[in-house]
Amino acid sequence: MLHQILDPRLPIPRENSIARSIILVVSLALACLNSNPKLRPTMKQVSEAFLAPKLALAKPFYSISLAQLQGNNRGLWWEGVSTENPSSPQEEQGS
Repeated sequence: MLHQILDPRLPIPRENSIARSIILVVSLALACLNSNPKLRPTMKQVSEAFLAPKLALAKPFYSISLAQLQGNNRGLWWEGVSTENPSSPQEEQGS
């Protein structure tokens, strides 16, 4: 479970905004670890994810597993940011 990888000295987040931020960071980290480099998010996508508005959690923070977050990385890494037509690394460097 997600809460099990957090620093045990810190309390489980009670505020929805903090929980959503933790989920976003972990989701992005998992996406960046994809063994296929073409499936990893670009820096532009990562930046857009941090700037995108965050939606309310659909389930309690303590019930979210890493497998669920990793499964979300196959389509959208986060709510509100599309992964369709990601630019290639060469396009990123040229802009």
